[in-house]
Amino acid sequence: RRARRPAPGALARLARPAAMVSSRIFSQLVGNKIHKATKEALLNSPMFVKFAQESSKAASGALTEAMRKAEPAVSRAAQSAAEVGATQAAMKAGRSVASKAFREFSKKAGAK
Repeated sequence: RRARRPAPGALARLARPAAMVSSRIFSQLVGNKIHKATKEALLNSPMFVKFAQESSKAASGALTEAMRKAEPAVSRAAQSAAEVGATQAAMKAGRSVASKAFREFSKKAGAK
């Protein structure tokens, strides 16, 4: 009998899982340290510090501008809410007075 030869690429397929396991173990052991070191290096770089300062100034300016533009609308909304609240209170008081007057009228009409 002849010995069977493995199919082409079969040995490579068998080696892949072992390589994947070893890369996962390496990633678990070293990945977090590499992540922290890279993060510190990037955050402490002069270019990032300059970018952070400039973007902070730009964001602050944009926020100030948005607040300045929104102020009239906010004022109108507050004024409208106050007017609606006063109107609703007056209507409620009017209903209360009308209801009281109707009850008194009903009592008088029922007594006659």
